Amino acid sequence: MRDQLRIRLNRTVSSSLNLHQRDILRECCDEAFELYGAGSRDICVMPISTTDWSSELRRIGGKPVVVLDMEQINAMSYLVYREICVDRPIFQYCEYMIRISELLAELNEVDAALSVVQLNHNRLSQYARDCGSYPGLSRPMFFGGIEALQIFLARVLPSFILGHEIGHVGESQREIFKDAFAAIENCWEANQIKEPVWGEGPSSYRFMVPSIRQKFDDYGMPSGCLIAGIERSRVMAKEIALCLSECKADFFGLILSTRLAAKYNLPPEQMFSMLLETLRAIDRFSVIRRVVPQIPRGECRGSVDFGASRIACRIFILVRVIKGIIEKTIPVPPETLQYWTSNPEVVDSMLSEKGNKYIEHITLANDATSRGGVYLGSGAPFPVNLPTERDAQEGDDLTKKLMMPLYWPFHMPENTYKIASQSHWNGDGLPAGVIGFASAIRDATGVIMQATPIGVECGVNYKRKHTRGANLLHLLHGVRRCVEARNLLAMPRL
Repeated sequence: MRDQLRIRLNRTVSSSLNLHQRDILRECCDEAFELYGAGSRDICVMPISTTDWSSELRRIGGKPVVVLDMEQINAMSYLVYREICVDRPIFQYCEYMIRISELLAELNEVDAALSVVQLNHNRLSQYARDCGSYPGLSRPMFFGGIEALQIFLARVLPSFILGHEIGHVGESQREIFKDAFAAIENCWEANQIKEPVWGEGPSSYRFMVPSIRQKFDDYGMPSGCLIAGIERSRVMAKEIALCLSECKADFFGLILSTRLAAKYNLPPEQMFSMLLETLRAIDRFSVIRRVVPQIPRGECRGSVDFGASRIACRIFILVRVIKGIIEKTIPVPPETLQYWTSNPEVVDSMLSEKGNKYIEHITLANDATSRGGVYLGSGAPFPVNLPTERDAQEGDDLTKKLMMPLYWPFHMPENTYKIASQSHWNGDGLPAGVIGFASAIRDATGVIMQATPIGVECGVNYKRKHTRGANLLHLLHGVRRCVEARNLLAMPRL
């Protein structure tokens, strides 16, 4: 079975699984089999570690196989750790650039991957010089609740990912949690229509947003956008089914991860906040995987379809599922009920109108920064004198109101997309994760479209020869070694 799976997946191995990872996975599987009953033992869990960093459900010979990519768990762990510890934007930027370089290597674009590594190293070197610590790295962090964070990353996060994938199997066996599934579907029906954003106007789907496509002319410069509203309407039923499927799978992930959180005494409020950060990280990685392959290579005509995120739907439903568990309207195992009722107000702030806007902001921030990053990375200047939301509220032109999403990327400060200007970030303004993500998308786009000049720092040129296999991965992960060692001299020199 493993050989069949290797042929079908066609992925590049990132690293070997160590004994600690196998022990954690074994514990998660044992808890899952105990929770979901004897039928779950028919599910084969196949751990791998690849540069694809994505888990999935497959069927081989009619048997469900959960392909659990441990590198996906590592990727989530790095970002959740940096977000919770309020790490500076440059260190989140470095992690996104590493993942983009891995994706380019997976696409067999080795030169572009090494260019991303070079630029990543250059930015980190510039940061060290700006802070006066070169070759060391100044890395102030906030370590409140670090013990709880370690428990979440080591035990709870893997169980959520595993439970989510098992959930896609359990979805076809509705008798297991049929009442919970019915509650999720009812929640969707009750909340899918959103009131007009600006006074009187058309209602809209809360979870189904139009996909925006950025076009580029023959010289690789932005040449307008398309809003795929009618096009999306043709596949609306399929999109809704996919969203509901993800929400139901998240329910399985929540049940299993709650079991581990209770076992290791992780407080519900910390568990909830870390789950939100995990879902936000999943969305950003999905954006990277969706956008990077579409970016035009060099000066040529093309387009990038940014698609539509499902993360707002998943968070919106997850919050209400937890509330349903607390109110005992959604039946769950006794330990899950006891865990969440120990702090019945844990999700109350997310149920308000302010909470709904926060959930929408998570999605809009990822969507807007990715579009802004691609636009600016092509070499186009930052737009000025754009209409504001106040203009849309006060105006009567419905078309202008509907066009507002096109301008969201540029309602953020221009420095959001310039990691070089964020060396002395102190927590004010936008979160570090937003800045790091936006800047990484911009710089990676510049490299791919050959619009960003790349110098050489420290006399080290990582494009001096083609590198393959393990040596290539060794280079791609080199910047992370510098960050962990807090020293730029830790960068490998092949």
